[in-house]
Amino acid sequence: MSLNYDASNVKGLDTLHTNETESTKTAYLCFVLSVAGVNRITETNVEDVAKRVTLWERVNGSILRNGSEPYPYTADDIRARIGYTTNVADIPLAKWLRIVWDGAGTSIG
Repeated sequence: MSLNYDASNVKGLDTLHTNETESTKTAYLCFVLSVAGVNRITETNVEDVAKRVTLWERVNGSILRNGSEPYPYTADDIRARIGYTTNVADIPLAKWLRIVWDGAGTSIG
């Protein structure tokens, strides 16, 4: 199955894309939501999504990089993209935390 996203419901998307980094963050957000186990950013879940992304990046490193320079997603990046949707399966928090925990265990020496 292909990974699809829709950013057309993100308010102010044109003004958000003031540089290539911001445009790239929007385009790659579908991959970020995939590892975060959520399929949309809403007013209701935005803080949970931001926490999941932050935790995942702290465990695994920044998803976006420019050469060796990391460009982590911030809570503001996630909040600015409320309305973004994907076809990713939603994963309940407890199950997602087990996935992150198990993945971290395999990457430690």
